[in-house]
Amino acid sequence: MKQVGTFLGAERVKAQKVTDCPSSEERPGGLNPRVAAMDTPLRVEALKKLQAFIEAYRAALEAWRAGRRETVFPAGTYRMRVFYGVACAGAG
Repeated sequence: MKQVGTFLGAERVKAQKVTDCPSSEERPGGLNPRVAAMDTPLRVEALKKLQAFIEAYRAALEAWRAGRRETVFPAGTYRMRVFYGVACAGAG
């Protein structure tokens, strides 16, 4: 496994100024921080599921905003269910 960086530790982190920033920039197009897995096929599958959820959620939200209150949001929708009482598909 390739080591990416070093671990600062609590004392060195606390010693930093609040105005400090990284001296290098992260390259765009890296891993999606919402999904992490060392197993590439597992990560790819998780990213596909995440993308499917996002697409279904956006479609449901667009329909709901258009006034179709019977719209069913995908399983995993939380905020809209709690705050607006939308219907959600069951997990599974």
